[in-house]
Amino acid sequence: MTQRIIHLVAVALMFASFGCESSANVDGKNISCAGLGRERVAGYKYEPSARNIIVGIVFVEVVAPPVLVVLHEYECPVAKEVRS
Repeated sequence: MTQRIIHLVAVALMFASFGCESSANVDGKNISCAGLGRERVAGYKYEPSARNIIVGIVFVEVVAPPVLVVLHEYECPVAKEVRS
């Protein structure tokens, strides 16, 4: 039984890593997503990523994926900031 749980956790972690969005293409440039543990790239507007939030919610019982999403990939760039 314990071995089965370990296998299920391993599969869940694998799917969580494939499911997260880690960068976004804005104006032809791949800009990394940011979270509490990463700095944002200056000059870009960031918004929370619905895809990453859903992955965090689905795998909340595993603990690791939601923590990684919040720390590294919570917000993704959506557009360049317009400076006036």
